[in-house]
Amino acid sequence: MILEDIAGTIQKLAITHIDLTPSLARLLHPDEVPSLCRGVFITGGEQLKQEILNVWGPKGVIYNGYGPTEATIGCTMYPRVPASGKPSNIGSQFDNVGSYVFIPGSTAAVIRGGVGELCVSGKLVGRGYLNRPGLTREKFQYIPEYQERVYRTGDLVRLLHDGTFEFLGRVDDQVKLRGQRLEIGEINETIKNGVDGVQEITTLLLQHPKQQNEQLVSFVVLKSLSSRQRVSEIRLEPIDSKVATKMRDVCGAKLPSYMIPAHFVALNSFPLSANNKADAKQLKQIYSDLSSNELQRLSSDSRLGRPSTGREAEFLKVLSEVVGVSHKDIDATSNIFELGVDSISVIRLARLLKKTGFRNAQVSVVMKSKS
Repeated sequence: MILEDIAGTIQKLAITHIDLTPSLARLLHPDEVPSLCRGVFITGGEQLKQEILNVWGPKGVIYNGYGPTEATIGCTMYPRVPASGKPSNIGSQFDNVGSYVFIPGSTAAVIRGGVGELCVSGKLVGRGYLNRPGLTREKFQYIPEYQERVYRTGDLVRLLHDGTFEFLGRVDDQVKLRGQRLEIGEINETIKNGVDGVQEITTLLLQHPKQQNEQLVSFVVLKSLSSRQRVSEIRLEPIDSKVATKMRDVCGAKLPSYMIPAHFVALNSFPLSANNKADAKQLKQIYSDLSSNELQRLSSDSRLGRPSTGREAEFLKVLSEVVGVSHKDIDATSNIFELGVDSISVIRLARLLKKTGFRNAQVSVVMKSKS
């Protein structure tokens, strides 16, 4: 298959023009594919990565494209992105494309520079979804004020002063966790920008089969573990305690407590869908398959520590009741937040600890004491 040796295939066929997702594009280096350095290297399907610009930007061949399938693929393009360019800039619209930036859920336009949902119009907009009339009505709408039919992309953008668009994530990246609405994209950007060792990151709201509550789980590929070669097997990797601490510290400094991921799961590479994007279903399965001990050890290089005193054993018994995890699967070094304690359940934990004799078990104290 071509993907088994994509660089070798490009070199053998002297390919000068190619269109790849960033997940595949990052496997290529200019030294391996000199023919591409003379042509056009289009990336699209997911957000362009800074590491690709660092390598390919000086060659002046990267074209950052954007467009949903429902609008016949191509809507905008940022040609010849320089190394100093922003990966989030998806360029200006094509001549045959109309565009509006609406407040999500409405047909009210945002002011220039404001963030809103990108809606596209023109002959390239599809007719709808086969046998899905409800979804078609929701996404393909006629706007009487503009006398035009548009496709609501669900993508958040900002129209910049030069007429280009900045891609900021998905409208449906907004999730609700224990009554708090939060932006998944903001979590990813905070960690990616604040921790040098993180190559790729995607965060999901998941519930582990052995735990009672939904939790934010950040899957990461670390630079120290990353390979430009396409991997045949997705593996769990340990996270150095310093990197894990740095990720939590960055989140703690920049994000409210309810937006801090409970788990950081390191992989040697992300599983990809048929569209060469991070496959959320496979990531969910990887998380569900983790044992309680694996959940605790993934974010730490510490060894299992059994309770050394009767008080520690009492604490673990109470903690086990709150998080719904067997006390046999909890050790003295466990991070209570990785076990499922959050800003709501910590109130119950503190109350039960007081009943057990831990008189100083205030919520604020427990929140600061991670293990």
